[in-house]
Amino acid sequence: MIISASRRTDIPAFFMRWFMSRVRAGSVSVVNPFNAAQRREVSLAPADVDAIVFWTRDARNLLPHIDELENRGLRFFVQLTLTGYPKALEPKAPPVESAVATVRRLSERIGKSRVIWRYDPILLTNLTPPEFHRRNFATLAAALDGAVDTVTLSIADDYRKSVRNLKRVPGLTVPDTAEAAQLLGRSGLMEAITDEAAHRSLGVVSCAEPLLAAVPGITPRGCIDAGYLRREYGLTDIPGKDRNQRRECLCVASVDIGAYDTCAFDCAYCYAVSSPEAAALRRKRHSAEGAALID
Repeated sequence: MIISASRRTDIPAFFMRWFMSRVRAGSVSVVNPFNAAQRREVSLAPADVDAIVFWTRDARNLLPHIDELENRGLRFFVQLTLTGYPKALEPKAPPVESAVATVRRLSERIGKSRVIWRYDPILLTNLTPPEFHRRNFATLAAALDGAVDTVTLSIADDYRKSVRNLKRVPGLTVPDTAEAAQLLGRSGLMEAITDEAAHRSLGVVSCAEPLLAAVPGITPRGCIDAGYLRREYGLTDIPGKDRNQRRECLCVASVDIGAYDTCAFDCAYCYAVSSPEAAALRRKRHSAEGAALID
């Protein structure tokens, strides 16, 4: 079993104390996000967990627990988002310098193959046009040079919550999906990104992204990838495709233990939060000693 912690929220940044309490208890209660009356108990015993994938913008709270996780025999890797967007889009994300320092510390502790940088999503707006991404990606790639060996890319999708949240940003203009695709094609942005990645010896993979699948230098791959799990951990009994994800998604099946409307980063393009106010209200129902993230 693969544990996803979590596509629905940032557990390392905001709920690491809770996560470790569940590790020590040996299980976690997972509430169905579409039916709160349904919940299941999920084992966190090392014998039952093939690997844990942490999704985060800020892994500082994970660092003190690495030894305990590894001593317990729990395999894990980290999908770490670092985009360096303007504060209007990422008001509470860690400063780039702090995030880079955290990536480097994490890489030194667990190895760069287990720290996957996510430049995700690539969001085209009047604040972040193609030229912004060209400069920004080059700056981040240089800062992370030697600390990571893979970067995951995707293009921002028109999720209902994302569209609604972006409309709240004063003065922001966002092209629709068709316009964004044309702009990407004309700008040469993806070619510039793959050239910079090659210069830094970075492998470039795309996440559930048909627009990028045909770009030379980009390999379509699951974020929770069967090949990666075989190479990194020698796993052989790996689940099949995750049927709960989008059709284009290449991830293997996992059990997500997070909860929507709980992340506190307030990113304007977030698909997992209805509004900052809704998330703040829901976080009040969290207990670090609870069986589920939100009871």
